Amino acid sequence: MVMALGDDFLNSHHLTPYQCINIDKRNNMCIVFLQRLLDTLEKDEDKQKKRLGEMTRKITVLRVNEKSLSRRYTAMQEVEAALRRENKKYKNDVVAMETAITERLGYLQRHKVQSLFTFWALTSGRRHSTLNKRTPLNKPIVSIVFLVLLSFCLLLLYVSCVFYTK
Repeated sequence: MVMALGDDFLNSHHLTPYQCINIDKRNNMCIVFLQRLLDTLEKDEDKQKKRLGEMTRKITVLRVNEKSLSRRYTAMQEVEAALRRENKKYKNDVVAMETAITERLGYLQRHKVQSLFTFWALTSGRRHSTLNKRTPLNKPIVSIVFLVLLSFCLLLLYVSCVFYTK
């Protein structure tokens, strides 16, 4: 039985005992392996069975560990795939939000320009109206229009600051 284990080792490394002696790189490994074989052969049968049992237990533990690691690796691959999908979804959401914000800011900018044009049109129309410039009615109207325009500009400034700082 021990010889079969030794033959498997040598065949798996494509070496014969004679090739082990001639290769410098694997010299130490082969010497150690051959010494273990000699030690095993010199021991009595009970020690050989005990050593064979120990080696069988070690191989079983290694196989169990391999299965456990392969399951863990598969689980980590699934987690990674889920995180990549989630990351892609968030990137798409960010792009959609940026597009919506840009469109909204464009709309607000156009509305601002239109409001300014309307304000100046109303102001010039008021100047050409029949009312006298010095009448007390003009001051409240101009102040109200000015306050509305000022509040609208402040709102635009706030909205642009909030969206561009994020």
